[in-house]
Amino acid sequence: SLVIAPDTGPAHMATAVNTPVIGLYAHSNPRRTGPYNNLADVVSVYDQCIEQQAGKPWQALPWGCRAKGEDLMSMITTEQVNTAIDTLLNRLESI
Repeated sequence: SLVIAPDTGPAHMATAVNTPVIGLYAHSNPRRTGPYNNLADVVSVYDQCIEQQAGKPWQALPWGCRAKGEDLMSMITTEQVNTAIDTLLNRLESI
């Protein structure tokens, strides 16, 4: 089993009990707020969004800088999520 969730409580609760998580990120930097056991499994458009809004890469911005906008999560595609699911499940099967 696995949890697919945005940057909210369920993602953090799942990772705390070692349930695999695919985190979905657009507004906040997953390197800062992502599920710590599954940082490799996040689907993120944060870097793209923040660079468009701030005019510079995330590395040049304050650590807690958030992207703004109501529709940012819609930039995450079904294909990106499906790829993350396949990658995570394949990795878990090989353990």
